[in-house]
Amino acid sequence: MSAPALFDIKHSNIELHGIPLSDFWKIPSSKGDDVIWNVVLAYLNSFPLTSKKELIQRMQYLTGQQRINENIKNSLEICNPYLHRNAGFCDKAISELVVVFKERVKDYIKNNNTLFQILDENVMYIHAASDLLKCNIVLISFPFQCRIRFTLFPLAYGQNQPAVYPKRIILFREVISTSGNRSIQIKFSYGIPKEIGVLKQRQALAEILRRAR
Repeated sequence: MSAPALFDIKHSNIELHGIPLSDFWKIPSSKGDDVIWNVVLAYLNSFPLTSKKELIQRMQYLTGQQRINENIKNSLEICNPYLHRNAGFCDKAISELVVVFKERVKDYIKNNNTLFQILDENVMYIHAASDLLKCNIVLISFPFQCRIRFTLFPLAYGQNQPAVYPKRIILFREVISTSGNRSIQIKFSYGIPKEIGVLKQRQALAEILRRAR
């Protein structure tokens, strides 16, 4: 699995429905075939955790409950992709969060007839996740022609403008050709803001130096 890479878009002056986009780190994913895993890790890693109240709110959006798994705060602190490439993907507390949130997404889709109009299952999941998390999701797609496409979630329907939330997360979607272009593979990864990536790099370096003593 490759190392995190800086995705420089700040100077491109890209806006989606008035939402400016900043530079992000593209974090490789060992669960590239599972969009919900990447949504959850993007959501957990994209905003600084400043208080227990904020943690409770995030858990409520993910699980529908205010109860907190006592291990989750520690899991978030050690979930550092600059220290461990598989950070978060092998963590029991985060794995349980993903399972619960995936069920919430499926239930949301089942109870929302509008979403059945979306033919792509992953797009359906991202739209539902955006609504449940009260958070815009920017999907950055790399298709065959090497053009980059930006899609803002939740999607707009008809004459309606898409909902704009105070927070946003980044997902990456790559279309990879296999077997001599006879088949394709869709692979997801997630982004974290540049400043949070720099903070996690410093934390990783401090931990590496501590272990070396």
